[in-house]
Amino acid sequence: MGHGSTESPVTVAVLAPAGSTQAELIADALGALAPVAGRGPVEVARLAIAPDRTAPLTLDGTEIWWDQLRLDRIDALYFHGFGFEQPVIPPPAPLCDWSLWQVGALIAQQGWSALFSVLSRLEAAGTPRLVNPPSARLAGFALADSLDRLGRAGIPVAPWLVTNDGAAADRFTADHEVTVWRPITGGGAWQPFRERQRRDLIALDQPPVLLAQVVAGPLARAYVTDGTIVLIASQVPPGRDAAGIEQLEQFRVLDAADLPGTDRLVAAAAALGLAWAMVTFVVTDAGPVIYDIDPDPVITDLPTELARGVAGALAARLAGAPAPPPLAAGDVAVERPTLLLRRMLQLPFELETLKYRTTAEPAAAAPDV
Repeated sequence: MGHGSTESPVTVAVLAPAGSTQAELIADALGALAPVAGRGPVEVARLAIAPDRTAPLTLDGTEIWWDQLRLDRIDALYFHGFGFEQPVIPPPAPLCDWSLWQVGALIAQQGWSALFSVLSRLEAAGTPRLVNPPSARLAGFALADSLDRLGRAGIPVAPWLVTNDGAAADRFTADHEVTVWRPITGGGAWQPFRERQRRDLIALDQPPVLLAQVVAGPLARAYVTDGTIVLIASQVPPGRDAAGIEQLEQFRVLDAADLPGTDRLVAAAAALGLAWAMVTFVVTDAGPVIYDIDPDPVITDLPTELARGVAGALAARLAGAPAPPPLAAGDVAVERPTLLLRRMLQLPFELETLKYRTTAEPAAAAPDV
């Protein structure tokens, strides 16, 4: 910085639907950052869109404004909670009455299209930094395409197949002992693919679905930002301890140095042009086998401590600040602070049982919940 110049603040905008808890988490992490060396303090602009409103955009050939904030002059823009897809509108058919389309839906569509156009223009200009840019999110709209690109880049992915042909599905399931499925867009979670799913999902009058082989090993998720693994966490499903007490779902922090081939997780995000991603994979002795990569990860389903740690690391990258130390690994599981629905459903049945217990019967010790 030259003589006589003054430090300018680092401005980072956080854009999300109104009420987004993740946006608030990221904004709080940005606000907690110390001033960036050579620049100054970090200023956070919170941009929200209500369900019944569109973005307050104004643009011309040189400037782009969101209300009173000039977007093309800020340093970084993090946006979350907006899905980008490739809409394929079917051709008009004799039985289709397009007059039934609601005007409100068309207006909302135009509003989202305008927002996407503005984000695309900011990406083309190179300022501000977008995490992640709309082109990368749109390219990852179909999970099958992402798996294909990763496989072509030499990054191990689970064996997969997209089909709505019964014979092809039968051959795939015959070759693999356990199979899961999900829509080709990657929406929803992987689910078991059994005879009922084969009967209901695989048909020529149904859209193709994505099938994948289940690879043996623990399932884990890695959060990657700017080529750095921020967190690797494995998940332990709900269960009971030795005393029969319900345990909540648990997350265990893993050390990347203890796992083989974790550089492939960073390479996967880079191959898809993602500065910020969550990679879902199975841990094997030969390295990770990837099942999914999310260009807009949700971190609010993590335990509070882990969510804040990931948010802090992402905030530092957005502002150009030094990265915080990695989250400590350990053998102690971290429980997510939420109620377990299964336990709640059991309570009425246990209370019903108590009504028929005689006074002569000893009462069992009440579980500590």
